[in-house]
Amino acid sequence: MDIGNIAAAETGFLHLVHPATGQKLVTEDGAPIGLELSGMYSKAWRNKLNRLANSKMGGKQKTTAERSFEEMTELLAAVTADVKNLVVDGVEYTPKNIAELYASVKHGWIRKQVDEFIGDDANFFTASDNS
Repeated sequence: MDIGNIAAAETGFLHLVHPATGQKLVTEDGAPIGLELSGMYSKAWRNKLNRLANSKMGGKQKTTAERSFEEMTELLAAVTADVKNLVVDGVEYTPKNIAELYASVKHGWIRKQVDEFIGDDANFFTASDNS
């Protein structure tokens, strides 16, 4: 069997869910609230990781827990291709300002869902990839 046709999609859609109930979040008119995310096998992921690694070359930047959190925030923002219907405390989020939300302690559950979604290969592959 030639497995060359098994390849990850560049992006996948994360439909945000309520952290306590697991209910999918929708707008008043029923549109999904979520994010279009690039996965770990995408060019966006690889390019941002390379930039972060290159910035550490030469040992000028000390790694701290705070810096690691900032770098992960930057990485998650870099792989956010689109934001659908996401309004938090009156702010409509887009790929340009999503890092602010990912850095928020109050809404850390969104960052957690994004991180878990990206870490699950099944969100970027389809069963038909193996046929």
